[in-house]
Amino acid sequence: PLADTVARARDLDKTAVARLVALFEDTRPPAVADRAAVMAALDDREPATVLGFTGTPGSGKSTLIAG
Repeated sequence: PLADTVARARDLDKTAVARLVALFEDTRPPAVADRAAVMAALDDREPATVLGFTGTPGSGKSTLIAG
C-alpha cells in the first residue's frame, strides 16, 4: 500500500500527498521505516530546485508567489 500511495502522490493525488506529509510529521518510532521506504521509492526522482519565501506577516509573500 505504501508504494501505491507514493505512485498516487506522484500523480498529484491530494489524498496521497496528505498521507505522505502526515507520515513525515509522525514522530513515532514505527514511522521511521515507512519514511525510509518512501525515500527509497523516490530514489529515481530528478533533482529539483526548492525556493523559500520568508518575511513578516503582510509583506506580500503570497501575492508574490500567486502573481
